[in-house]
Amino acid sequence: MKPRLLHELVVMTIGIALAGSPSSGQTARAAETVLTVQPAAATAGSPVTVTGAGFPAGSGVVVSWPDQSILLGTASADDGGGFALEIIVPDAPVGEHVVRATSEEPENVAAEATFIVLAAPTATPVPPDTATTTPEPTIAATATVTATEVATATATGSESPATATPALPENPTASVTPTATGVPGVNEAALPAGAYAIAASSQSTNSTSAVYVRDGTTNTSWATLSATPPPARAWFTLRLRGSLPIARVGWVFSRVGAADLFRIVASDDGVVWTRLATRGNAAKAGAWQAITLATPVKARYIRFLFTNPNGDARVGFVSEVQIWPAASGIDLPTATPSPPPPPAGGSESFVLVGDIMDDKLGSKQATRAYANCAALAAEGLPFIALGDEQYDNGDAVLFHANYNPSKCGALKGSTRPVVGNHEYQTGGAAGYFGYFGSAASPRENGCVSGCLGYYAFDAAGGSWRVVVLNLNCEKLAADHPSDGCAAGTTQEVWLRGELTNARNSGKNVLVVSHQMRWSSNAQHPSASNTELQAMWADMVELGADAWITGHAHDYERFAPQDANGKASAGGLVQITAGTGGEMDQGLMSGCGDGPSGSCAANSVVLNHGNVGYLKITLSGAGVTFTFIPTSQLYGSQPLHDSGTIALRS
Repeated sequence: MKPRLLHELVVMTIGIALAGSPSSGQTARAAETVLTVQPAAATAGSPVTVTGAGFPAGSGVVVSWPDQSILLGTASADDGGGFALEIIVPDAPVGEHVVRATSEEPENVAAEATFIVLAAPTATPVPPDTATTTPEPTIAATATVTATEVATATATGSESPATATPALPENPTASVTPTATGVPGVNEAALPAGAYAIAASSQSTNSTSAVYVRDGTTNTSWATLSATPPPARAWFTLRLRGSLPIARVGWVFSRVGAADLFRIVASDDGVVWTRLATRGNAAKAGAWQAITLATPVKARYIRFLFTNPNGDARVGFVSEVQIWPAASGIDLPTATPSPPPPPAGGSESFVLVGDIMDDKLGSKQATRAYANCAALAAEGLPFIALGDEQYDNGDAVLFHANYNPSKCGALKGSTRPVVGNHEYQTGGAAGYFGYFGSAASPRENGCVSGCLGYYAFDAAGGSWRVVVLNLNCEKLAADHPSDGCAAGTTQEVWLRGELTNARNSGKNVLVVSHQMRWSSNAQHPSASNTELQAMWADMVELGADAWITGHAHDYERFAPQDANGKASAGGLVQITAGTGGEMDQGLMSGCGDGPSGSCAANSVVLNHGNVGYLKITLSGAGVTFTFIPTSQLYGSQPLHDSGTIALRS
């Protein structure tokens, strides 16, 4: 590309209408969708404003940086279809990039604008004697130090030689006691005026937005994204409104155990960094911690740099950060929000099964499915249909000719449907969305094809939140370019929000979907489901209580597992019940019912010879479940599995 001078730069806008003309019930929008970024060029870490026009009125808009899969922020279009959003330029290579904005609902509309990341200016290093800090306390450790770690947070930055990093233990067992402790009764939004305003923030590309540590709420937090292998290091940087004397830095974590070792460094120029402290997060979640410097440091930037000595799936989870001048001397507030009123108590029962109706009436599979539907309908309970409701391609004709006459079809009015992969063998899963109507994608008004297909609802008198996912990742992304299953996609961010909101409001969470992360099934073994790892890690780390799926034509229950799929008493239980009547798919090589032989790790109950359904009750005790068999294959014995999945703390 021919180089261009900055004064010649024109912000290019591309309006991409990804939906047809508005259908009945949808709001009309301007024909041209436009996106601009001002200024059109800036260095990484700088604030810029993204402005859009021509988006669906009232729709949510996701702003992203596609070439690095970074979610920059979200906004809502006003009545005229416009929005403005301040974002922080991510840590991206110097040169031309694309900023994209995509509406979430009721129709998918996107626009893009080009943006140039400029090189950071060369600065003269700050002399060491301008940044004297208190000696750093020792961190107790049992591990032998094998190397000296040097901060390399950016490609151009380095740590001042005057405060070169000493050797750090790899596995600290205790963190330094904070200089200041929290006091009750003051929340983050009510901090005294003595705290500096934070003008901008930036973060490493393997993490969520650092805006979360300066948004005035402890309900959000900065953390690394789920990845394999786990992240080795990550950082976020805060920029003040000038070069200011810093005497105190305070922070609060939303979770304990995800920041085994981190350092806080300061810089006046963004090039030379001086260490202020090294810490871990042994303090309880929601409690403010702080460092207080004997001699203030003049700085414009504060950076939190995290390493990962224990190989955690994700690190960070910093909710808020505050920075004070030398004259502050104020007490730190508690970051724990006032506890919400407990949701209404009670219990509610459901029947669940997936992989149901064959495309040929009179076949063995259809006969089994009809009998199974009759049994579960006789329970008189709401039905959660776990996907692949109608084989083989889920078109409208088959839904009405085969599925609808069954007793499962008779439950249509009380069904909470989940979209499966076979539904997408008809373009946009139009047969599925058309048959179930608004129940299949209640977040969209009148959508009948290419819909989002993920949603949530309250159950058990409001004490439970049931989250329904669309894990047809590639199909969802094809219909909605910013969506899918990976970290940072619209659905993944939405899932984290649902889980966080449920936790903060005292609700328990059941997640349901068609596809699953873990399986001993021959066609869908765990190794083929890695695209769901980010979703799984979110469920584990943000407190989902149970996950129930279909997809594999068998019944399988797993022991509680952590984010990496290792057995953990405090982990998440996954149950697969793809036992609605469709043909057997077999088990992975060397694996047998029971389980026996070489099956998926942590599988505790496995059977591929039973057709049946799952009956559950959501209550204050957890998820009480019973598998009820209705017919058997291969001479198998009827399977009976029941128990209670305890609530996760």
